[in-house]
Amino acid sequence: MVVIAEISLSPSHFPLGAILRDTRDVRVEFERIVPLRKGPLPLFWAKNGDLEAFESRVVESEYVDELTVLERLDNRVLYSVQWNEPKLGFLDGLAATDAVILQAHTQSDENWDFRLLFPSHERLSEFHNICLDGEVSYSLGRIYSLNDPILERDIVDVTPEQRKALLLALHRGYFDTPSQTTLTDLANELDISQQALSQRIRRGNRAILERVLDTSSGDPPIEH
Repeated sequence: MVVIAEISLSPSHFPLGAILRDTRDVRVEFERIVPLRKGPLPLFWAKNGDLEAFESRVVESEYVDELTVLERLDNRVLYSVQWNEPKLGFLDGLAATDAVILQAHTQSDENWDFRLLFPSHERLSEFHNICLDGEVSYSLGRIYSLNDPILERDIVDVTPEQRKALLLALHRGYFDTPSQTTLTDLANELDISQQALSQRIRRGNRAILERVLDTSSGDPPIEH
């Protein structure tokens, strides 16, 4: 039975994570890729910051055999990469177990969070053993199957831009009391206007609330 696992990994155990620790302005987003003969995570986007310096650091890294620019769009670049990671490393564990990367993201130089799909519980155990043998430590979060109701709750009509804005606001403490950041600071970090960011947060929140509160049930509004 197919299983999905959520794990958190230190940047030191992830090739690109180790590079990004010293390149904090650059934001990276991986394409959803099934590990094939090229190996896992062969494509990723990078944006913001000094991308030329970032490319130089990646090319010079001992963890990378080859880096190719596939597309340049304004301040956003799509790369193809061939990794040179030691055997029994994190990427080797993904490739050996036919794992699918559903999500991969990080905030600044903090841990990388992955949502991984494995063909079976046995393959997940195999991945764990490979990481154990390679001294790759990670934190294991939720584990669930494809028919788990939790996946239905995760299906929310939020655009990628809204999700990114909400996650950044959450991690930067925008929703804390008192707030740890301002809308202006967040907008500058995303390189968009304050009005555009405000709209993304409002619309994203509305979509999440409509899903969580199930407004389609026809329940009347609460009156005070």
